[in-house]
Amino acid sequence: MFRLKTIVSRMAFPKEVVDVAVVYLQELLEKCQDCVKIIRAAKDQQAAKANKIASNLLEELDMEKNREECKRLAAARRRERKKKKKQEKRKQLDNRNDYDADDKDQDSDRGEP
Repeated sequence: MFRLKTIVSRMAFPKEVVDVAVVYLQELLEKCQDCVKIIRAAKDQQAAKANKIASNLLEELDMEKNREECKRLAAARRRERKKKKKQEKRKQLDNRNDYDADDKDQDSDRGEP
């Protein structure tokens, strides 16, 4: 404030004009400071909102990653069950074929066709 009064008073103006100018400049300075406060509050609010949105997006990405991992593991389990079932079926067929081959060997030993 002292600086404003000094600058204005150095000019050759009557004291009343200087006093009015100083008051006007002080009011203008206060309005500018109020504007700065409002802008900072709005920026802080905007930043908080952006951070909230960003954290929500990161959470969604993490959930999507977990879903994909669960799908991948489920598919692997299905493949493994299918493979195991196929091996068991093949083993049963091999056992049956071995049994049939043994019967044929026994039949040929007896002289049966």
